[in-house]
Amino acid sequence: MFEVCPRARVAEVTNVQDAMHFLPELQVEDAAVLVTDPALLDSQYAPVLDEVAAFGKAGGTVIFGLQVNEPHRMDDLQRVFRTYFGVPWQIELNDSTWFTF
Repeated sequence: MFEVCPRARVAEVTNVQDAMHFLPELQVEDAAVLVTDPALLDSQYAPVLDEVAAFGKAGGTVIFGLQVNEPHRMDDLQRVFRTYFGVPWQIELNDSTWFTF
């Protein structure tokens, strides 16, 4: 991430207070939000997800780059996509398939 810093304005937000201050100030044309902490799927962080979703619905780019290992977290991720982004995705596990991009 730090190699990007000379070419772009990069901010790492690691707590709720900073997120609630930083997210509403983002400009859709100039920013993307990268969600990397699966804790954001917890209901206690709903205000942060509201801000992330508002940014996405305004035309901003939101990228979820999470490693979700427990099945109940997959349900949480599915709930977040449906509730906050209106995306009716059905997440399924497939342990026996290899994908190459």
